[in-house]
Amino acid sequence: MVDGAVFFIASIFSLPILVGIGLSFVDAGMRKKLLLILAVSLLFSVFWLYRFGEVEIITPLSFMGEEISFSISNASLLIFFVSLLSLIGMILLPGDAKHQISGINALLLGVSISFGFIAFISGQFMIRYIALDIVGLIAALMVLKSLKDQVIFRSFTLIFAILRFGDLSLLASILLLQSHAGTLNITDMINIAITLPQNVRLWMFAGFFLAVLVKTAVWPFILWMRHAHKGSNDATFWVSGMLMPSLGYYLLYRVQPLIDSSGQIKTLVGLISGGLILMTILLDFLDHHSFDHFLLMSAFSSSFLFAASAFGPKDHLKYLIAALLLYRFILYLHGKLSSSGMNKFTTLPLFIINAAFVVVGSDQLPLAFIFGWAAFSLLVVVWGFLRDQRLRLGDVRARGAMTYLEDKSLDWIEKGAVWINKNLEIAIFTNGIYTLGQAFKDSANWINEKIEIGIFTNGFYRLSDVLEGSAGWLSDKVEQGMERFWSWIGNTLMKISEGTFVKFEVEPSQKSEVLLDNALNSLDKYEQNVLRKNLRLDLVWIPLFLLIIFVLILFV
Repeated sequence: MVDGAVFFIASIFSLPILVGIGLSFVDAGMRKKLLLILAVSLLFSVFWLYRFGEVEIITPLSFMGEEISFSISNASLLIFFVSLLSLIGMILLPGDAKHQISGINALLLGVSISFGFIAFISGQFMIRYIALDIVGLIAALMVLKSLKDQVIFRSFTLIFAILRFGDLSLLASILLLQSHAGTLNITDMINIAITLPQNVRLWMFAGFFLAVLVKTAVWPFILWMRHAHKGSNDATFWVSGMLMPSLGYYLLYRVQPLIDSSGQIKTLVGLISGGLILMTILLDFLDHHSFDHFLLMSAFSSSFLFAASAFGPKDHLKYLIAALLLYRFILYLHGKLSSSGMNKFTTLPLFIINAAFVVVGSDQLPLAFIFGWAAFSLLVVVWGFLRDQRLRLGDVRARGAMTYLEDKSLDWIEKGAVWINKNLEIAIFTNGIYTLGQAFKDSANWINEKIEIGIFTNGFYRLSDVLEGSAGWLSDKVEQGMERFWSWIGNTLMKISEGTFVKFEVEPSQKSEVLLDNALNSLDKYEQNVLRKNLRLDLVWIPLFLLIIFVLILFV
């Protein structure tokens, strides 16, 4: 059973990367078809992996001194399965030639699927952190079409910086927890985290929850999702709009025991969730509805999920995550296929999801939570309806105002326009500009006479005379004096050199020649004396005798 699970894990990880590399070399028209085949194949692989049940697989590889393990759970496979369904839907969306998937984007999409899957099933926290970091980098790279485009490069920088902030918050909590737990296994770390002192748990929760807020793109981190939405096409936005939030949701699912272990943390999460909903509504109102409907309703759904993680049963949390991911895809699909006047119908699915969660888990939910959940759900639905009405009313008023100006041009309006032209434009603006222009001319002449000619021009002449005189004095006193000084130094050095040559080179050379002549004469006399002596012939037998001895030694 474990061997079969390992086979499907290896297939799901390697297949997207290999297909992504192959997509870089095929025609643009074939990329969507091949991506569709890849997504369907991965769906079947995830389904068969789901049949093996929840297993823990220990690999022979190690990282940071611990075995690399895979934790196959129903929750992770369910969330990844729904994410792949949304990818298929985004691939099937109609698009034009401008939104074709490039080769590099196809490769990045394949790599994001592979490492996103690793982030879902990794049993070691540092491996999950690295996989999340890679997916975040790819989400930023998806908008980067050209380094020369400053607007696009600014969007890339902003997306990368915000996602890196979330990753660093996650890393801080991992390292803090690892120092207490002494392990990187996610299950063991979470089990130990709930037994730590309250202040330590609060710091760990802060890092984990900041990472979730960033990855799900709620306020104030909604800005990176807005730039990713504008800079990506349908298929490539899947990384930012679907995969990254699903990874954030699953991270929240894994650390839910840490939230549930403390009443203080649960209360804090509930307050943050309600505050995020109210703050998003307020900012959308003050900013004249600058959030598009996908970003706004996605932020609302994430806030509801935060509250559910604090007060709802964990058994139902994974199904709520899957439903909210499908809702995100409905929002995106509706924004692509429908007009803005139909946005009021997209608030209804969120209300249905919230109502179903309360009904299914009513026996395990506090009564105060049920009332607050219902109140905020109605608030979001009402706000979505009013927002839609205001947008449509603004469009109608704008069109009506244009029609009124074009079709209802009365005589008194024309007469009023003529009067304004004579008494205001000509009398005030036109004549006033002429008068102001003449004043500028007079001022310019005065400045030219008094300042430019009197001060600058004459002053520059005087300054020029002074500089020329100074230059002459410097030439006489300094430059010529320096020239004489350097000439004296040169002559002195030449004299020293001549004296040194005579004392240290000429005289020693002469002395050496005399000594050499004397030595040669002495040697010549010695040789002559030697030659005059009689040679001793008896000494010739010594080397002959030695030769005979050597021959005897060799042969005898």
